[in-house]
Amino acid sequence: MEKTETKRKFLEIVKEFGLQHKSVNSYEYTLPNAKPTDFLIFYDEVKDIIYCAKKLRSDYKDYINNLNNSYNKMSKYQDQLNSGKIINRPSDDPVVAVKGMSYRVDLDRNVQYQRNMREAHTWLDSTDESLDQVGTSLIRVKELIVQAANDTNTKEERNKISEEIKQIRAHIQDLGNTKIGENYVFSGTKTGTPLFVNEPTLNVTVLNEAALGTKTDSNAPGNKTVEIDVFDGIKMQVNTAGMELFGAVDDYL
Repeated sequence: MEKTETKRKFLEIVKEFGLQHKSVNSYEYTLPNAKPTDFLIFYDEVKDIIYCAKKLRSDYKDYINNLNNSYNKMSKYQDQLNSGKIINRPSDDPVVAVKGMSYRVDLDRNVQYQRNMREAHTWLDSTDESLDQVGTSLIRVKELIVQAANDTNTKEERNKISEEIKQIRAHIQDLGNTKIGENYVFSGTKTGTPLFVNEPTLNVTVLNEAALGTKTDSNAPGNKTVEIDVFDGIKMQVNTAGMELFGAVDDYL
């Protein structure tokens, strides 16, 4: 009875640690005269051995996991060294990644504003230079008109004055068609259309009212302003409405 109970306990521990029952039968076969106490001793020894084996297996798994984690960290650090970036993918640090994307958007926006500022300066500089030349040309026209009013001028001299004024008018018309890249500076919002065009039937250069509207219409495309975003919520007018200005000058000449 005692041996049976001992065997039952032994079978339980064997079953607990996943051993085959035949190992018990083999033990009994090789030791047919074994006493119940022998089973208990063997039971304790096997239990200790299996416990140690399971502990070693658990430690080995921990070691492998730690080793894999170390390899993963080394790989991450290698990626950071190669790319020069702390965050190579959002999963590396979601919070930092979100902040980084927000900073990148702000940086891109500021870069765009800088480009817009440079473009605005280019428009203003070109406008200023062209209008300065228009002013200089008009001063010369005034001088010629005063000179032509002198009764001592001969017909030939008057013709020369008239010819020079025509050349100045053509020069001012050319200034009205000033371009920055592919954009006409004085054509209002229709920057792809010239302010002055050649009239084939009359073979003269005229104001392009057919495409830009009349010079007296403030809502005409040729009289509208061009604005550029130079900062968040801030726009700058970069052009001068050319239809009214150059139209008046052309009529005067």
